[in-house]
Amino acid sequence: MSTTPDEEKQTPEEPGTGEGGSHTGEGASAGDHGPSATRDGASASAAGSADATGSDAKKPRPSWSVRAAKVFLIAACVVAASAAMAGFGSRWGLWHFRTGFTVLRWAVYGALGVTALTLPVLWLTRPGKTTRDGFLLALLALLVAAPVFVIPLGWRLRAGDVPPIHDITTDTNDPPSFQAILPLRADAPNPPEYQGADVAGQQQEAYPDIRPTILAAGLVLAACNTPADTPRPEFGQAVRQNMAAQIIDPNPPADMALPPSD
Repeated sequence: MSTTPDEEKQTPEEPGTGEGGSHTGEGASAGDHGPSATRDGASASAAGSADATGSDAKKPRPSWSVRAAKVFLIAACVVAASAAMAGFGSRWGLWHFRTGFTVLRWAVYGALGVTALTLPVLWLTRPGKTTRDGFLLALLALLVAAPVFVIPLGWRLRAGDVPPIHDITTDTNDPPSFQAILPLRADAPNPPEYQGADVAGQQQEAYPDIRPTILAAGLVLAACNTPADTPRPEFGQAVRQNMAAQIIDPNPPADMALPPSD
């Protein structure tokens, strides 16, 4: 079947062909840039995140030995401060002296624990053997913690060599009694009176050099009447203040004299 030229001009064009089709193709081509741009943005974002993560990863984290040494150093400082405050707190009236002993006891226990935990770290980080860090921090923690239990341990060992008595006198047969100090000892757990022969025996065994000093009675009486600027005026002051100075021999030898002045 044949067509005329006019019919050919009136034949409709199919979608997507011809001039309209070229515009559609251009539109499609333009639309294709959207997903591409999105992918490019996602790639840039991922690259930025990777760079940030890489920079964080480049920062070295402290090793376990350094972290442990820091913890032990802080703990050592805490127990050292507690041991110091045990005595100062009692002196400043913050707590009873028995509370101070309790604080000191727990500070000693803490120092023992810190020392026991620091020694392995000190050994594992010793110079020349490993590449781990933290040796100096662990050493400092040990130097701070060790005296906290070594010094009280020395006190404890020393206390085991002496009797547990709180009152020592130069005359165990006739000890002087406390008078002016009694109001201050009203709530004391230990009695102000001398505890008799039992305490006297322990004192004489532990401190045999503590005994009365025998002086010439005439010289002591003369010292009572001498001015304060004379040598050894404290003997006269002792008699005047009733500090247990007694005349035990009114006729001493003529060659007895006052002890030389320091």
